[in-house]
Amino acid sequence: AEAPSRRRARVSALPATALLGMAACWLLRERLPFSVGFVSAPGGAEPAPRREAVLQLSSALAGAASFAAAGPAEAEVVIIKTNEDQQIQVPAVDRQGFPSYFFFHPKNFQRYSNPVDPTAYILRKVNNPTLSFVARAENRPNCGNDFNPKVFIADYTNKFSNITGSTFTLIRGGGEPDRVDPDLNVKYYEVEYVVRTQMGLTFDSLKTLHFVTCFGVGNNSLVILNTQASDDTWDKDGPILRKVLDSFRITSQV
Repeated sequence: AEAPSRRRARVSALPATALLGMAACWLLRERLPFSVGFVSAPGGAEPAPRREAVLQLSSALAGAASFAAAGPAEAEVVIIKTNEDQQIQVPAVDRQGFPSYFFFHPKNFQRYSNPVDPTAYILRKVNNPTLSFVARAENRPNCGNDFNPKVFIADYTNKFSNITGSTFTLIRGGGEPDRVDPDLNVKYYEVEYVVRTQMGLTFDSLKTLHFVTCFGVGNNSLVILNTQASDDTWDKDGPILRKVLDSFRITSQV
């Protein structure tokens, strides 16, 4: 089969809510051994600092060590056609220790740029930005032995609590891998949960979001696929995200 064509991404600017989400996930990096690429971030008790974090995103976050070595070559991506179903093969980034990986792109999901990590894939449903997913890779030495999804669950249980005016409800996850690729020694862990939190300053900004996060864990690298929809529309939107999750796989080892 012919290799997918690549070019420097021409993608839409990331909306403020998505920037807020990426800022929030970076705020977690000090405590978590990985960062989840939220599309719409759970809010919490600190709305003003979070909005400030959006304004500081390009300066405070772009210099993070994980992406300090990124150059123009790492910003090249597979072309995604918004109006078509596609099988997306993301190339490896050897310079940063990122493996190649694969996922299904449903039609009418548009890609948005990420100034912090140009190698990430942020896709939102046209006319319904809450329905969205993020895929991103990290170089994590020895994570094949060290990774434990219970760390993520414990952190979010504490973060989204009554003290912050939020709730975190675990539906499933935290145990053995959901699937294993013995050839590449990759384990896939899924965590499904619901977060109810205030996305703005007014009462009507209280939202209940339904997430399934899949961690693809290799020997020394991690690929995270984070999917989300409104909990109210999960019965309708969940199967779309399920198709993306079921297609997700790492295709090289680092």
